[in-house]
Formats: sequence, structure tokens, C-alpha cells
Amino acid sequence: MPGESFQLTAPAGIVATAPLTLTGTSNTTELTITMAAGQTANPLTVQDSGLNVLFEVQSTGSIRFSADGNAVLSRPAASAIKASQNFEVNNVLGVGAAFDRTAPGGIVDIRTSAGTDASVRVLAGSNGNAFFKALNASAEVRLWTTNASVLTVGTNNAERARFPTTGGFVLGTGALATTATDGFLYVPSSAGAPTGVPTTQNAAVPMQFDTTNVRLYAYIGGAWKLVALV
Repeated sequence: MPGESFQLTAPAGIVATAPLTLTGTSNTTELTITMAAGQTANPLTVQDSGLNVLFEVQSTGSIRFSADGNAVLSRPAASAIKASQNFEVNNVLGVGAAFDRTAPGGIVDIRTSAGTDASVRVLAGSNGNAFFKALNASAEVRLWTTNASVLTVGTNNAERARFPTTGGFVLGTGALATTATDGFLYVPSSAGAPTGVPTTQNAAVPMQFDTTNVRLYAYIGGAWKLVALV
């Protein structure tokens, strides 16, 4: 009846592994919950024995997991709904420890307890690539730290380079062996002296190596200048 609740209880002496089972006989929707006009109460809530919320469909269309509400899947606008295989989350998607739900929209917030790594892993299929893309042509893709943290880059599960907290770029983690075959800084080269006009990058000097004449050039003051090699 409208406004009333009901409870399904297994008969005495029967252990119910599934107290409520809906078995379809045709290709139809088996369970529909329709909200009343103007309803603000949540249409579906699942609680544990302590009446703590485990799962909840909210009247706004959001889905909430756990009693503290830290895991919330927000319903996207109708115009933003994509194919069924896509996972739409508005504002902040938090994973793990308590996260900042007041952060600006478009945030994936992954937190762990102190001393524990927080990782984002992308597993591409065979011969596939993993991409982080900015779909807006005017947007930048940034690797960023918001505090005094070193930004480290690695391959094959080992550190290869780092950006110190105060700026700069450090290649490698120590001195190279005289017999090293990897770990070098590679400079662009050309078969002859460079003649093109490089695109200006703020406070940076482009360099190029002439393999024909064995010369290193730097573009300074509007011209390519030969760098003396002692």
C-alpha cells in the first residue's frame, strides 16, 4: 500500500538464502519502483542489521554506497548519457579513504591511509596503448603536484627521471657506468647545420646536433650559434 513498508521473512525452520526472488516468464521488467509526484524520500534503501546504509538509490537519481556517503555515483544529465558500457560520474569520484567531496568538478580522488601507495593502473589489451587525453582542443594535459612532492617518471617499474620540488629536471638516479648502453640524454640531430626558425618557448633554448660536421648548435638571439665542444 502507498506509504507503507513490508518485510519478507522466511517461514520458521527454513534457511532462506534468497528471501526475495523474482523469476521472469517473459522478456519483461521484473521490478519497477515508481516514485510519487513530488517525492523527496529515497525510493530504495538497503541496510545492515544495525540499520546502516549499505546501498541506496536516492530520489535525485544518485546511487550511494556505505553509511558515510563517501561513495556516490551521480546521475548525469540526460544529454550526457552515453552507451551502456560507459560509466558516468558527475563532480568527484572518490576511491579508498575519505576524500574531498567539495573539490572542483571533474576530479578522480584516490586516497589511502598513511604510508600506503595510491595507484591508478591502466591495463591495455594486447598490442594496445594507454592514453590520457584532453578532449578539448584548448585544454592542457598536466602531470602536477599540489605540494612539495617530487614528480617521478619511471619505466619497467624503475625510476628513470624526476622533477625536483623547486624545479629543474634530473635524468637518471646516479652516475652512469663507463660501459652504459642506456640512460643518456638524446639531442635532436640533422645531417648538416640547422636553418629553420624554432617555435619560441618561454625562457628555453632549442638545441640541435649537426652529425655531418660534428657540431652542436643552440638557437640564441634569433640565430643558430655554434656551441664550442672542447
